Amino acid sequence: MKSVLALLGLTLLLSSCTPAPATTAPPDVDTGVDPEAWALVPAGEFLSGQFNHEAELAYDYEIMVTDVTNRQFADYLNEALAAGQIKIQDNFVVGFYPGDEFRGYRHEEEIAAGDWLHLPLEDASLRIMW
Repeated sequence: MKSVLALLGLTLLLSSCTPAPATTAPPDVDTGVDPEAWALVPAGEFLSGQFNHEAELAYDYEIMVTDVTNRQFADYLNEALAAGQIKIQDNFVVGFYPGDEFRGYRHEEEIAAGDWLHLPLEDASLRIMW
């Protein structure tokens, strides 16, 4: 009898733990970090990759402090589409990428030049309005 009640209780508990539908808006959380902030990465030597091979960065560059927000990505897509840098092809947003230098390191994947996917327009989990 106890096992039947325990099974019934577990079933009720699990049935109440359903995920939110994909149409639910994500919560708006203020982290206190400026999503427009950038950090300087100075030129110089550094250890790169899984096996820490020595590499050198020939020039300074900047990188965003936070991940790109959906709004920032949508703004980029609109600007790049207007400038002709990306295109819509078969319900996908694609853009040309010149490829990466391939060194043949262990587990390195070669990335060739060509049109690369930016965004699948019919993805059910997409949080950007088309």
